[in-house]
Amino acid sequence: MARTTVFRFKGKESDPQQVGATLKVDAVVTGHIVQHGDDLTIQAELVRVSDGAQIWGQQFTRKMKDVSSLQGDIGREIASRLRLQLSDEEKQRMMGPGTQNQEAYQLYLRGRFFFAQRTESGFRRAIENFQHAVALDPSYAQAYASLAIAYNVGRGYLPPEESRTLPSGKAEAERAVQLDPMLSEVHVALAVVNASTFDWASAEREFKVAIETNPNDANAHYFYAKDYLLPQKRFDEATAEYRMALQLDPLSEVINTNLGVELMIAKRFDEAREQFRKTLELDPKFGIASERYAELEAYLGNYSTAQQLRTTYCPEDAKLDFGTGKEAYYRTDLKSPCRRLAWRFALDYAMLGRKDEAFRELNHFLEDDPTGANWYIRRPEYDSLRSDPHYAELLRRMNLPQ
Repeated sequence: MARTTVFRFKGKESDPQQVGATLKVDAVVTGHIVQHGDDLTIQAELVRVSDGAQIWGQQFTRKMKDVSSLQGDIGREIASRLRLQLSDEEKQRMMGPGTQNQEAYQLYLRGRFFFAQRTESGFRRAIENFQHAVALDPSYAQAYASLAIAYNVGRGYLPPEESRTLPSGKAEAERAVQLDPMLSEVHVALAVVNASTFDWASAEREFKVAIETNPNDANAHYFYAKDYLLPQKRFDEATAEYRMALQLDPLSEVINTNLGVELMIAKRFDEAREQFRKTLELDPKFGIASERYAELEAYLGNYSTAQQLRTTYCPEDAKLDFGTGKEAYYRTDLKSPCRRLAWRFALDYAMLGRKDEAFRELNHFLEDDPTGANWYIRRPEYDSLRSDPHYAELLRRMNLPQ
């Protein structure tokens, strides 16, 4: 089960059986850690969800400098107790975080935490932490892979003047693959980079390698759906991959949100609305979900509902008068102080029928954030542009089907 979902239970007094039932797993590893100076004592146990029985339990004593290898130690003990016959690839995945440098490991964990927030400040801090992690340990494959993806995804959240200065991530992704080709996440990183340069054949190959290497990697299924299948207009396959990602990471706000976006792009509007509602039930404060939900309602002409949702992620919008119709709504959206990015302006201009301005902003978008442009170019708000030669030229530049 993916880290982002499991960590929602961290620090809470949750019954292992209830957690296991929520996550639809057979067993849960739980325990506690006590630190005295440089000494750690870890008590861990494996609990069967069906009846609450303890399958295995053990106490570990480690120094702080050795804590990075602890995950692998616990994993091997559980595998031995369950008499699992592990392949070489599975043994490799159980080796732990991939670094013996405790400070680099902590920086990597902090980077993942900030990355998951999907905010402008979060991406700045994620990139900074990943950069420091690889500086401390130049052999840290996972940190290189996460840095490559943070460069690509972060462009959709950072101001244009900042996003244009970010590296492509290709060198970092290739370094990660070179360091540890047995890790799924390094192939995901290279696939995402290849998609951002419109090398679709290489992107698909790397995504398939990632999924074959670790079929339980939620991010592999998620990015394959978002960054490859959706831009190719393979909507049914994209939906299936999103749902596979959610089986592995059911409480991920971003995967839940972007499944809603994919359903919206596929014009399955009722399903998209329900998906956004489910996402906000998980976390009512997840601003990206409210933003995408507002975009759906506005596109469908439900402007009052869209206005209510907007204030969740942009309180300043409460000061604006969005009116009651399409023209007033999208004109006012151009004045919103939040998310002043090229794709947002392009969407507004397209809905207002101002094609020249829409294409100008789409070209800026393609330059600022090619990863985001890959799938946003398919949004239904751009329907009025699709018969224009300029739209065909954009798709040609991106090596995408009409």
